Amino acid sequence: MPPKINLPGLKLRKKSSVHARVIDEQTGRRKVDAAICESTLKRLRSSYSEGWKYNGEIVAPPEEKALIKDLLKLRKQNNKIKKPIDTLILGPGDYGAEINFIKNKLFDMKNNVDSLGLTNSLTGNAREEVRNHYYSEKLERNDFFEHMNHLKLLNKYNYIYSSVGPGLHTLYPEIVLLKVASLLKVGGFARIDVLSHNKKNILTNIREYLINKDVIQDLELKVDGRWILIKRLK
Repeated sequence: MPPKINLPGLKLRKKSSVHARVIDEQTGRRKVDAAICESTLKRLRSSYSEGWKYNGEIVAPPEEKALIKDLLKLRKQNNKIKKPIDTLILGPGDYGAEINFIKNKLFDMKNNVDSLGLTNSLTGNAREEVRNHYYSEKLERNDFFEHMNHLKLLNKYNYIYSSVGPGLHTLYPEIVLLKVASLLKVGGFARIDVLSHNKKNILTNIREYLINKDVIQDLELKVDGRWILIKRLK
């Protein structure tokens, strides 16, 4: 049976060099991630296997420092708009310590936390704090974020945070970051951990795409250590 042709994908490929690298020129569908070479996979596994316990089990000092800085911004925003703060945690691990941390720091303000992870194994305390928990069993594919139908979450969040999440587990962080940006409310911002030594190149690719779409003024992007920060302006 011949492969199905995705015409919208072929159009995107022509419009953007980012999509030209991501979308197959014959089918218009996304190239298979399995094409990553085995040596690269081994390097990724060896680099991050020891650090996994910090994702969800505890909030390590670097993450705690970043979260506190972001939550102070959220407090200032909330003082102006006087509405509940809506947060999404991408990749909360098996524990959800980031969820409890955020709820504890914003205890005196009305706030909602959603989470999106590979499993449904959050601790009871974390699960009690979550409004909606999305996990791979509920989604179409295990590489959950790139392929999930995110349309119902558009313009929903004031803040999105990810440490050791989908920004690391992808060959195409540009897609992850653009999808994250679409989930933000106007004025909202995100902090996404990205596995790349050339984050400036990622931002260049995204800006090129935004220019082609004539929406370059909609987003503000910058590098902050291992994270990329996204602010939704329009």
